[in-house]
Amino acid sequence: MDFLIVGIGGFLGTSIRFLIAKILTNYNMILPFSTLFCNVIASILAGIIFGFSNEISSKTYLFFVVGFAGGLSTFSTFNLETIKLIYDAKILFSILNIFFNILLSFVGFFVGLKLIKIF
Repeated sequence: MDFLIVGIGGFLGTSIRFLIAKILTNYNMILPFSTLFCNVIASILAGIIFGFSNEISSKTYLFFVVGFAGGLSTFSTFNLETIKLIYDAKILFSILNIFFNILLSFVGFFVGLKLIKIF
């Protein structure tokens, strides 16, 4: 059953990532913003769920963090886009891409933790 829960969450997260990439495709001029956006949103969600981890079931955690956030976040795409920037001799942009993905994903996680205290 856990496999199915993670799979459904992953399907939904991946589908939303695909939709976001289609919507934000015109904004991927300097940096791959759709990947950055998905990684930050997935981190915020993971922070929220982590903050509730004592109050939610393991199935809820599996669905949202392992499945949905895992499908929405895009580490393999982040790697590919960073390598493409390097191959295109856009070294500064590749460094900025790494910096912003890591920094904003961590910040997003902590924002998620703080959001649960507000609501």
